Amino acid sequence: KREKGLFFNCDEKFVPGHRCKTKQSFLIEFEASEEDGEEVDEAKYDTDTHVDNPEISVHAMAGTQGPKTMRLSAWFRDRRVVVLVDNGSSHNFINSTLSTKLNLPVTRMEPFDVRVANGDRLRCSEIVKDVPIKVQGVILKADLYALTLVGPDVVLGVQWLEGMGPVTTDYKVGSMEFRWGNGMVKLSAGINEGAKKVSLKNMEKLRKG
Repeated sequence: KREKGLFFNCDEKFVPGHRCKTKQSFLIEFEASEEDGEEVDEAKYDTDTHVDNPEISVHAMAGTQGPKTMRLSAWFRDRRVVVLVDNGSSHNFINSTLSTKLNLPVTRMEPFDVRVANGDRLRCSEIVKDVPIKVQGVILKADLYALTLVGPDVVLGVQWLEGMGPVTTDYKVGSMEFRWGNGMVKLSAGINEGAKKVSLKNMEKLRKG
């Protein structure tokens, strides 16, 4: 068309100020690559696990002893961990730093907020499933949500307590008893050795992220 002096968009002769009589539409298609955009592949998320109104107590966050909490010394693999049984927390949690150090197989989830009893909110997007924790000779398994904690290594909340069936707890002496297999098991809170203390400054830093 150029050699004949015709417009590219029509077959008319080129003259200055010319406008094509026939309007044409153009469609440009882009092939999206994996690097383009921040779109998240939902298939990578665990869509089978739904979390309803997750909440964690201030005691669980800070590792302090509450009226209805019990601190247990436990083992995971060859590492000693501090477990806080807390009926003020709705679900089970693990310190995200610990799960990273131990290279635990985490499953990604749709991010959700965990409400702290004082009104703060923490973001959670990972779960470690079926984690075996040895407590006084008994191996307990639980699904743990990875969260930034500055107190205990693991928090066992109402989610775990309800799964244990009837549990007799004496918070005054620090013991809990429940049926396990064909018999009864009694766990006792030991000395708070290695208990982590947290200052108000650290709590504020954690809240702000």
